[in-house]
Order: sequence, then structure tokens, then C-alpha cells
Amino acid sequence: MVKSLCVAGLTDQAVVLLGAAATVREVSEVTAVLLHLIDRVPEELINTAVTVVARERLFPELVDLIIDLHRAGLRRNATTLQRVAAAERPASDVAGLIDALLCAELAPEAHSIFWNAQERSTGYLVTLVSAMHTASMHSSAAAILAQAIQRPVWEIAALIVDLRTAGLTDHASDVLVMAVRALPAPSITQLIGCLDERDPWDGAVGHLGAATRVCRAQEAVQMLTALHDCRLTVHADAVFWCTVEERPTGHAAAFLLHLVAAGHPCLSAETLRNHAQRQGVSALAPFILAMDAAGLSSELNAVLLPIMTRPALDAITLMKQMLRIDGTINPSADRINTRLLRCATDSQGVADLINLCMGLEAEGMFSYSSALEYMVMAPHNPMADAFAAELRRIRRKHHPGWWTPAFWKDPVRENR
Repeated sequence: MVKSLCVAGLTDQAVVLLGAAATVREVSEVTAVLLHLIDRVPEELINTAVTVVARERLFPELVDLIIDLHRAGLRRNATTLQRVAAAERPASDVAGLIDALLCAELAPEAHSIFWNAQERSTGYLVTLVSAMHTASMHSSAAAILAQAIQRPVWEIAALIVDLRTAGLTDHASDVLVMAVRALPAPSITQLIGCLDERDPWDGAVGHLGAATRVCRAQEAVQMLTALHDCRLTVHADAVFWCTVEERPTGHAAAFLLHLVAAGHPCLSAETLRNHAQRQGVSALAPFILAMDAAGLSSELNAVLLPIMTRPALDAITLMKQMLRIDGTINPSADRINTRLLRCATDSQGVADLINLCMGLEAEGMFSYSSALEYMVMAPHNPMADAFAAELRRIRRKHHPGWWTPAFWKDPVRENR
């Protein structure tokens, strides 16, 4: 009947009839009909009809039909089905179809669907990545994300935001890391602007922070360098401080070593002095521990010396913070704190050292206050006598003198 309708010039009716039959008949019957119509009706008519099948047929039947058409030698019709399925079927169907074709040893066709599906919207890619993981096709999900950075910049930004909104934060971070490492400087600047525009709540800084928390140390260095080269100082600082504050000490140390190897200006003496004078204690403590773990002695000195120009309370809080967060097998906080006291002894005057010593005692850090006294009152230290006298005066300030009645009172007798 399809052939008769074509002969009569009723092409549209022939398409409707063939499409309906291919949608409801058994898979084997559909294959037989298409084999019979080859070379008897225009191929365009058959392809138009089978697009209906790709949209309407149940997924398991669609898979069987595609495989059956390939085995029957009807590759062009099967390719049409695959292309339409990749363009219009839900992500779970596309993932299942790819898996089924791979199992049927039709890898080229599976790859064709895989690449065609990636031409759809960024929102669809999010569901496709999720479907790939559900189907245990993790490498395919990673390949989708790697390919996504070839898209226009605004689409990359949309994908990153959509992935994070869908709860796929690690994948959003992966795309952002790959994009910042691979894109040229103008595109990186545009990407940061698009992220700020599409996600005004967290902005690009929030996304960069999330990416920094999961990426490798060398990737963080590459991101930092790319952002610095684009003169995106705020965003480069976000990567730097997120790494040294929130990643483990060993990871932060590796990050700093990569920066030293790259000769990055963020570890110059001037920059480190600025960090020591302006950053909060919560940021400086893990930073100092990471520098010590990396063996960056000269860089560590550049940070410790300016800290002593800050109020004594800041230095004491920093020492306590390092003791609190240092959980390594060979704790280094005590060694660094002692080194910090040595810096204080070498750079501070008597009044400042007294304040520091009394502050340590007030916080119950008696071992450090004693260590400071020992350092200051070392032989040949010109401040030793003045320090000892002032410290003695302060400690006796509220003690009663021998000439006062209170000195001679017997507290034991009075408490009876």
C-alpha cells in the first residue's frame, strides 16, 4: 500500500502510513517492511517515516529496532533513527541506547549517538551526565564535560551554574578548572563575568572556591596563574587563600612548592609582608603551617617578622590557632611558635615584649612566656636588665610591700 500511495503521488499519506506501521508493529515486521521497500520508494520517504519511530516507540523496542536494522544491512535507516533519538529522546534513553549499542558491538554507532547528543542544550547535558553515572558510564560522563569547554563561553558558564544547581558540584568544578586552564585570557575574563551575571548570589568567586576545594595542587596553581595574567586579582586571591586555608596542610604545601617552582609573584617578599600585616589570624595560621611543611624558610621569615608589628593579642591568637589546627604526625606548631618568639626578641622593644609575655601568661601559655623570658634575658642582650626590671615591677605591682600591714597579716589565722 505504501508503494501504491507513492505511485499515486500521495507521498504525505505514504509517510503517515509507514510511520504508523513502524511505530506499532513488531520489530521483526518493521525490518522486513523496510527491506521490502528499499529501492521501491524514495529513501527520503523511509527516513521521514522512521523519525516518528525514534520519537514515539518505547525505548526497549527502539533499541531492538536499531540493532536489527544494522544487522539487516539497513545502516542508513538505523543512522537516521540514532540521530533523531540523540536529538530528541530523554537523557536516560540516550545513555541506555549507547550502552546497548556497545554491548551489541556497534561501537561506532554508539559513539555517533554520544557526540550527537552533546549538540543539545547545556541543561540537557546536565541530565545526560547524571544519566551516564546512573548507567555506570563514568568515563563517558567525564568526556562530555571535557568536550563542553569547546562551547561558547556563555554556554560554559551556564553549564557550570546548572551543574552546581543540580547538586553536581564536583562536575561544575571540573568544568571550571578545565576552562580556566585551557581558554585564552579574553575568554577567561568573559567567563568570570558570565558567572557573576548568571549566579549573583555566589558569583565567580564562589565557584572558584568550590573548584579549589577539589582540584589538585598543580591545577590550582594553573588557575591562579591564568587569573593573575588576566589581572583578575580578587579571583586569583580567592584561589590562593582557599587553598592555604581550607585544604590539608600537605596539599597546601605542595601548592606553595609549585608556585615557587613557577616563580609566581604571589610569594615575593613584599607580597608576603602585606599578607602578614593585613590577613586575619584564621588565614595566616594554616598559611604559616603550610610554608613550614614546604620548607620555605626565607618565605616564612618574611611572614613572621611583620606579624610582630601587630598587637600582641594577634600574635598570641595566632600561636593558639596554630596549636589548635596542627594535626600532623610531627607537630610543627610548637617549633613555629618558638621561632615567632625569637622574631619578637630580635625586633621588638622592651614594652612590646612585656605586653607579649604578660599576654601569654594571661592565656595560660606559661611554657611560651618562660621561653620568651629566657630569650630576652640571655647573656649579652642589651635589653635583658631593663626587661627583667620592668617585668619584676609589673608582677609585684599588686603585691603588698613589707612596710604595709597587709604584708604581715596571717591569712591562716584570719580564716579560722
